[in-house]
Amino acid sequence: MTGMIGAEFRRILARRSFRLVGAFCVFAIVVGGIIVFLQSSHDPNSGLKQAQALVASCHSQQNQAPQVLKRGGGEQVRVIGGCPTVNDVLPDFDKRFKYAEAIPSTTQNIAFPLFFLAFAVAASFVGAEWGTGMMTTTLTWEPRRGRVLLAKIVPAVVVLGSAVVVLLALLAVAYIPIGAFRGTTTGMTGAFWQHLTGLWLRAGLLAVFGAALGVGMATLMRNTVAALGVGFGYVAIVDPIFSHLWRERFAPWLFMQNFMRAMRQPIEKVVSQTSFGDRTVTAHVMSSTRPAVLFTIYALALLGVAYALFRARDVT
Repeated sequence: MTGMIGAEFRRILARRSFRLVGAFCVFAIVVGGIIVFLQSSHDPNSGLKQAQALVASCHSQQNQAPQVLKRGGGEQVRVIGGCPTVNDVLPDFDKRFKYAEAIPSTTQNIAFPLFFLAFAVAASFVGAEWGTGMMTTTLTWEPRRGRVLLAKIVPAVVVLGSAVVVLLALLAVAYIPIGAFRGTTTGMTGAFWQHLTGLWLRAGLLAVFGAALGVGMATLMRNTVAALGVGFGYVAIVDPIFSHLWRERFAPWLFMQNFMRAMRQPIEKVVSQTSFGDRTVTAHVMSSTRPAVLFTIYALALLGVAYALFRARDVT
């Protein structure tokens, strides 16, 4: 069994899909860092002119439409009691790269793409053996299918989960010079690094979940493309539809809301809306215990079904 797992570790590390995805992620980190460096500024007053222009525009519009103000992002907000001051809107135009704010937020935002990449690489890792006929060859000298499946699950979840943590750590290290030379590193305390490390581990565990789903789905479908199609179709179509049906009754049990909870992202909910379109929205960070339990159950259930069908069906 140890030899089988070791062979599968070497196989996944040698696969072209794993190396290409890894190279693409590193390339994206480098290119993103260059873009952020060029667009940032170390000057705390870098957005002063834009802030002054916004306030001046607000004052000029007071006589025509005193209740509406267009901010930098194009969002319309209702203004009560006059225009804001320059100091009020200056943070919206500050071009400094605020490391302690940007890196945790970026880590939360890219956790989902990394999850789906882990799913895709794991599905390819198993699906390729069905496509090439190697699964038949493997079962001729190891007919115990539970051992064969386990030998593929362990390397997939360990390698892909670890790879996500390493990539996020690389991202954090690569952006430190940007914060030092083109922004600010204020807030980089011990508590900050503890929080950031927690986000890395959460994203890594979610990648473990994605890898387990990829192995299970590819075992069920016996095809990489079919496994990817089902996974993408669920996330892009089925999950959003059921999340909003029946007054969002099923949302706490579905993927996307629990993914956000696992990454400590605030979940927004509209609690009231006026006839003028003004909405009262509550946003709060929920406990990650529920998604941890649910995702574990879902992964084990899928792998259990995959194993049962793997044992029952002939290999051709």
